[in-house]
Amino acid sequence: MTGLLVVFLLFLVSSPCLSAPITNEDDNIFNVLDYGALGDGETDDTKAFMDAWDDVCDEKEGTPTLHIPSKKTFKLQPVCFKGPCNSDSVQVKLKGTIIAPGRDDDWKWSSDSRAAWIRFHDINGLVINGGGVIDGQGDTWWGCESNGNCYRPSSLWCRLWTLWLDAV
Repeated sequence: MTGLLVVFLLFLVSSPCLSAPITNEDDNIFNVLDYGALGDGETDDTKAFMDAWDDVCDEKEGTPTLHIPSKKTFKLQPVCFKGPCNSDSVQVKLKGTIIAPGRDDDWKWSSDSRAAWIRFHDINGLVINGGGVIDGQGDTWWGCESNGNCYRPSSLWCRLWTLWLDAV
């Protein structure tokens, strides 16, 4: 009987499945609210998103996730989520709503924005899911007269609402 117990213990210690470290998947979830985003639809939450993204991209274990929670509306300026990231895959879980600034005067363009509002660049294994909403507030860029005739803005404004996925 003692021999059977010794064999069992040896099996338990040597089994890769049973001796693998236990990790908490929550350790790989980076919620933008934890980085200072308010999600009130009025406050510029760009910095919080970029700070959270830096931690997502630096994470080496598992599948790090940028979590954008439901029942919140986050206003973002033009932003580029850049890689390469340390993990083989990265997830963006979009549950809430992301909105663009509503007026032309509210936009803050950087020199590397390249006329794109939201851009993902050089990210292997990028997965975006969650059922949330990306609202470019395009209706503010389309002029409509009282009779229902609408005119199209310049091609530059049309490109603003393009979601660039340069993922490799």
